[in-house]
Amino acid sequence: NVTVLAPSRLSRYRLSSTGVDITLDDGQHIQSRLLVGADGANSLVREQAGISMDKKVYPQHALVATIDTALPQQDITWQRFVPTGPQAFLPLCGQQGSIVWYGTDDALQRLKAMDDEEFIAELQNTFPDELGEVLSVQARGSFPLVKAHASTYVSDRIALVGDAAHTVHPLAGQGVNIGLLDAAALAQVLRVAHAKGRDFGDTSVLRRYHRWRYAENQIMITALDAIYEVFKPRPRLLQQARSASLNLVNQVTPIKHQVMRHAMGVSGDLPTIAKS
Repeated sequence: NVTVLAPSRLSRYRLSSTGVDITLDDGQHIQSRLLVGADGANSLVREQAGISMDKKVYPQHALVATIDTALPQQDITWQRFVPTGPQAFLPLCGQQGSIVWYGTDDALQRLKAMDDEEFIAELQNTFPDELGEVLSVQARGSFPLVKAHASTYVSDRIALVGDAAHTVHPLAGQGVNIGLLDAAALAQVLRVAHAKGRDFGDTSVLRRYHRWRYAENQIMITALDAIYEVFKPRPRLLQQARSASLNLVNQVTPIKHQVMRHAMGVSGDLPTIAKS
């Protein structure tokens, strides 16, 4: 029962008494009771709805590259923290991996300007030998790091999910997780309203979704920002205190397990579908 229109983009929308009249960039018109903005950090849905964002721009950029490796990759993510920011290697299918390299805009522009041979040499010198020889680079790109949170997730017949509602520092890889939980929570709220014969695009229904996810996400956004602050370059004494605190968390099993459960998205007020 799903019709996919792709590639298509929103041009504009207009609210009516019973729904939303949507105009796509190719001139098509769609009528719906609800418009979900899942269109990323630069959400046009959010912009046209007049929903503001509270933003913090980090003095960092992230370079992302997809690479081919001599060794097959396993279900292991490697990450380390250096004074310029985290460096991470994420496994993909087969003998591929994704590099995420944080640094200043100038440093990353230097990496982007390298040819593939120079860039591969830089990767080999930076990342551990256990990840295997880098054979080739498929693509490279960079983006600025921004923490942002919408003032609300809902408006008249509008709901925001994922990066349209919030962006977080990606060092702990939680952006996708909380976005998926947004989608699951919204789906549950809409399903319950539909089963009761209610208009699921009504603001009174959508506020249930906002109340459910906004506070949960604010906790995660604040925690990730705190992690960023903790791992910024610090005087040696503060570095030692940071290391001691992390070692303590690692040794106290109940605390470590709780942190891991929250990071995996299996704790807190979860949508039903996320529990299965």
